[in-house]
Amino acid sequence: MITMKKILNILMIASVLLFVGCEDEISYEKGPISSVEDAVYFLGDEMDIEIEPTDAEETHEVTIVRTNYENALTVPLKVVTNTDNVFKVPETISFDAGEEETTIEVTYQGLEAGKTYYLQFEVDQSKIELNPYKDCSVKKTGNTALPVYNASITPIAWSEVKTGVLVDGMVLPLYDMEGVAWYVEYRTADLPSGKKKVRLLNPYNKYPTDENPDDAGIYQALPWNEPGDIDATKDYNFNMEIDGEKVSIVTGYLGITWMNNTMMRFVGVVDAEGNRIPGKYDADAGSIVFEKALGIMPGNGGAYYAGFSFFFTKDAYVKYAAGSGEGGDGEGEGGDPEGGEGGGDDPEGGEDGEGEGGEGN
Repeated sequence: MITMKKILNILMIASVLLFVGCEDEISYEKGPISSVEDAVYFLGDEMDIEIEPTDAEETHEVTIVRTNYENALTVPLKVVTNTDNVFKVPETISFDAGEEETTIEVTYQGLEAGKTYYLQFEVDQSKIELNPYKDCSVKKTGNTALPVYNASITPIAWSEVKTGVLVDGMVLPLYDMEGVAWYVEYRTADLPSGKKKVRLLNPYNKYPTDENPDDAGIYQALPWNEPGDIDATKDYNFNMEIDGEKVSIVTGYLGITWMNNTMMRFVGVVDAEGNRIPGKYDADAGSIVFEKALGIMPGNGGAYYAGFSFFFTKDAYVKYAAGSGEGGDGEGEGGDPEGGEGGGDDPEGGEDGEGEGGEGN
């Protein structure tokens, strides 16, 4: 039987043609950090966290590993980035003779709620003798060896998880479908500046629990997501900031691989003056709308202009749907998205979402 997803993929191909004519150990790449006798790396995941504003004074431990641990060694560190100088990093790393790993403590204090603080430090190569012929490879099972250490911390007080409705304009328009809506969990945070942050929690990379919409025409998740279509190993959140009626978004990935098994990415679009086109916040309607203010890169080398609408409550969506004639089976009127082969007002890349990213926090 031909599934709906297969039908959509056939339509997708047709649409795109319109737009674009040592055993169990892990061996890591060489890094730029080395001395005559030693190669030193930071070990483990880089720090990218959010904390409660009440926890704005903490200590973070960083592990360092070296390839030659026969002799004692002291290595100087250099701080490259330190937002508002809130981080305190030791000036050196010291290893005892025979010690392969050691740790240092990075402390931070005086962080402002809603602001992201960045830290980057590395071995100060200007103070050690470099040997370009030294083998700097590291083998360490289950960890990542990093020549430069990066960290970011954001103190923020998020609300409890709530449920809203997203109306797609990112993916399904390529299949001649518009107005498809599904439930999305989200959180908000009020900033001291008066701005508000909104985080949609994995709006695209979830599997539907029911193939049919409810009585309001709303699906449980993006319809036609099938096993293997999403990356469930990390979060792909939408992170937005409301400033008056304008909404900015951190660009990143959707977390789905509908096209050529490649992760679909969305980026911001700039106008003729080079300014990022914002989304619009309507407090009365309880909505955020990005109308062709985003560019989708489906992994086929092209891009098309897109957007989405988000409603903070089901009632807000139902009121919108009643006024626009949408809802019901969620298929809408269809129609081709605008844009083409990356020409004209080209989508411009921005910061990736984590994942968190973008990466997806």
